[in-house]
Amino acid sequence: MNAADAHRPLVLAVDDNRADLELLAIAFELNGVEARIEHAIDGEQAVQRLEQMAAAGRCPDLILLDLNMPRKSGLEVLGYIKSRSLCQRAQVVIFTTSDRPADRDRARDLGADAFYTKPPRMEAFLEVIRRIAADHLTPLR
Repeated sequence: MNAADAHRPLVLAVDDNRADLELLAIAFELNGVEARIEHAIDGEQAVQRLEQMAAAGRCPDLILLDLNMPRKSGLEVLGYIKSRSLCQRAQVVIFTTSDRPADRDRARDLGADAFYTKPPRMEAFLEVIRRIAADHLTPLR
């Protein structure tokens, strides 16, 4: 990591859909958000990455967490993060295709900082990412 990267916020994007991970990176770039984006492709990998990051003292500023994933669901990952006080300063934002009130309620109960449903249109997707970055990336608040 070079010196310029050290000053950019770190985002851990957790999603089993690789196309959505690529869209996230594009949306951050198109919105002018200079963040370092790292990925995990399922809930189990997310937990492992977060534990490694915490041990190295480099927790993400923002965790974007999908709900429906193999090995560990987003709600399981969220519960794990909050029960272990893992990377406490990180904002945890649910970003999922689900619009079920039960998912939204459960995420709130587990301590999510926000819940956004992925919009199907690119223009709306860009707007949601702009809003998430503005509201939840520590250096931008």
